[in-house]
Amino acid sequence: MRERRCPQMAKKIMIKFLELHDKRRGIHEQLIAKTKDREQRMLTKKQIHRELLERVQRRENDIKHRANVLKEMMDKIKELKLEQIKKSGYLESMHSQIEKPEEDEDFLPRKLFFIGVDTLNIQPKITLEAAMKQSSSNEMAEELNELKFEGDIGRECPLPKKPKMRTTFLGRMRRLFGLK
Repeated sequence: MRERRCPQMAKKIMIKFLELHDKRRGIHEQLIAKTKDREQRMLTKKQIHRELLERVQRRENDIKHRANVLKEMMDKIKELKLEQIKKSGYLESMHSQIEKPEEDEDFLPRKLFFIGVDTLNIQPKITLEAAMKQSSSNEMAEELNELKFEGDIGRECPLPKKPKMRTTFLGRMRRLFGLK
């Protein structure tokens, strides 16, 4: 390097150089602090994201576990119901119903079957044709005449209508104020 002829000027230049160096060092420290803060924020975001994922996975696992537990409970309930049916003897009677479906005597409606009714007494069927043959047409005509009332043409009599009241201004005002 060259020697300066003026030591005062060299001193001023050195002071400015040191000031610029101090400013640059301060800016550099600020940039380092900002990057550390940014890295810290990124780490906290990652940690929060991990925790949220863990919570979601736990919740999904809990839902799956609850579904499995409910499924097992329903299976146990079905098994218990089947055992109760076997103990009460309904299963054997059900098999006998399946084996003999062509017989009308063994028919048992489902509601009665579940109530526990074992047999059903079926009354003989009444045919309308036999009943019609027994009574003659003259007898039926007489019965119809007895059932008819005087002045009955065959249609229903309408009920007498109430005369419609005329709404007046005073009636409307009462209704408006809730007095009627």
